[in-house]
Amino acid sequence: YCELLGDWLSDLEGDRRIVHECFEKSLSSLLEKRFVAEVVDKNFEAAGDVDKWFPELLKHSKWRNLIYTLIEQNPRSKFLTKAIRIISDAGFQHEITNVHLAAQQFEIYCRTVITAIDDFFAEHKKGPMTDVYEKAFAKLTQIVCYSEHTYLFTQVLLHETIKEENNEVAAACTYLSQILRREAHKRNYQDSYDIHIALNRGYNDYGDNVKQIIYAMLSKKCLNQADIIRLYEVN
Repeated sequence: YCELLGDWLSDLEGDRRIVHECFEKSLSSLLEKRFVAEVVDKNFEAAGDVDKWFPELLKHSKWRNLIYTLIEQNPRSKFLTKAIRIISDAGFQHEITNVHLAAQQFEIYCRTVITAIDDFFAEHKKGPMTDVYEKAFAKLTQIVCYSEHTYLFTQVLLHETIKEENNEVAAACTYLSQILRREAHKRNYQDSYDIHIALNRGYNDYGDNVKQIIYAMLSKKCLNQADIIRLYEVN
């Protein structure tokens, strides 16, 4: 019936592309209104041929956009979670702008943050202090500083890259690590100092008393004579 109706509309419109877009728009709207996660997940688990047609369907932007909309409304859906994983595996991770969604799946978050870092460095090479550069940095900051655990993951990723590389890449990662620390500090991530010390010197290189004194000074954002004396006496 759909094909017959499509042929009739094509005859009337004279352009099958317009008819196709009309069908897609109507079907997408209908699916969004009628989508019930529990029912879809149940049928999805029972079906055995999803992998044969689903990846092909998600190559089209119309259906990827529908998935992005639906998963914001149904974040626990197994069907939609698999769809997001397929989309990411197919190389469309740059379209996943919902950081909460990306942070729920390790593989997807890895691709998302790496893509954001690459975009940031690409704009930095063209020249900082431009609108495009600031936009890329804002996007990267949003992804990295979504939570303390995503910030920690990114800092570890950069630290390992710095250890492996001894050239321009290491210098760029060091710079990025430093400006991300500044952004984390603005968000009152109290353990950002702890992370930095642990990555750069080794956690056991400092005694507990030294760390407590340093953290106290950093948290208060000021120095006083008593803290300096305590720090001197410990060393």
